Amino acid sequence: AQQLQLLEQILARLNEVQPARVVPERYENIPPQTACFVPKQEEIDALRERIPHHRCVALSGLGGIGKTQSAIAVANSLTDQYDYILWLSAEDIRFAATGLRMLVDALNLPGVNPEQGETYLQALLIWLRSESSKNWLLVIDNADEPESLQEFFKELRTPHGKVLLTTRASAGRLATLNILPDAVVEAKTMTVEQAVEFLFRRTGRSRNPETEPTAKLIARRLGYLPLALEQASAYITQTRSPLKDYLQLYDQKRREWDQKYKPQMGNYPATVGTTWLINIERVQQTSPQSVELLRLLAFFDSERIPLWLVQEVVLRLEPSLNALQPIAHGESALREALAPLIGYSLVEYDSYIEQEGERVPYSCAVHRLVQEVVRDSLGEAQAQWIA
Repeated sequence: AQQLQLLEQILARLNEVQPARVVPERYENIPPQTACFVPKQEEIDALRERIPHHRCVALSGLGGIGKTQSAIAVANSLTDQYDYILWLSAEDIRFAATGLRMLVDALNLPGVNPEQGETYLQALLIWLRSESSKNWLLVIDNADEPESLQEFFKELRTPHGKVLLTTRASAGRLATLNILPDAVVEAKTMTVEQAVEFLFRRTGRSRNPETEPTAKLIARRLGYLPLALEQASAYITQTRSPLKDYLQLYDQKRREWDQKYKPQMGNYPATVGTTWLINIERVQQTSPQSVELLRLLAFFDSERIPLWLVQEVVLRLEPSLNALQPIAHGESALREALAPLIGYSLVEYDSYIEQEGERVPYSCAVHRLVQEVVRDSLGEAQAQWIA
């Protein structure tokens, strides 16, 4: 706290002798909503109702239940009420990661030393506490370890803005951030109708009396969990499989998952593990290099993974691991390896830059739950080269 106050004093003196940086009057960096998003309106409305009455509101629920998409929907619905809607992951805050740096640069905030990553966070905190920041909404995604954000919340004492968290943590653990139980909304799985609507939207299949019963069975098997439904839909779309064929394949792989993988795997829904198993085996058939790349990406931060950083890491891997070496020497080779993973909803691009007049991918993201499944599925020999 003393260091932050000292930095505030230094910045105030600097502003007296040099022109102040111009912060945009309005700014938002809300991630795009998925194209086939089916809103869980009840939880979206519950969050909107609570935000005006609480300093911090949280959406809590298990991984893969669609918390991020609901938060995106809430943020988009409030753009006319806030001058600034700022989106960060908890990792951005804890580790001064790429997302934090991009946000501070976009806001044109003073007091940043590129050689010292922590000053990005200090610069953001100073601005959020200042009179010039007006009214803002800060969304902190994937705040699964609220205890790690205690210092940040302690410094963020200001009447100017609101905070929205997405988290797997319970209301009891969120009390460490002084979040009241009434400010915590429990995320739910999709309803039957929402899940079936999503399946038909995402796969582009015709909804009729013949296909609807099978779609309902798939949704039920997948526990109405959005992440599992997305991965199932990606497989059906990529392979052009009939819904009945996918249902049979899922039942077969679910038995395999329970027998072979589940005993040593992490604490997440088996539906996600099974849909991942189906998709990863399909990618393995056509692009083993892509599977190796996914295994590597499972050990990065889940969001804003710069593509150039992936190439740098590959260059430093053991020479015997030549399956990934081609992607280190060309952007096209890396994008080619990512393409099957994106097609099967295992990876997505999450930021772009302008390059020679063309919009090109800058970074990618892997759902945290997918990363957990990948890491847990690695045998000791497979994981050793990553370490």
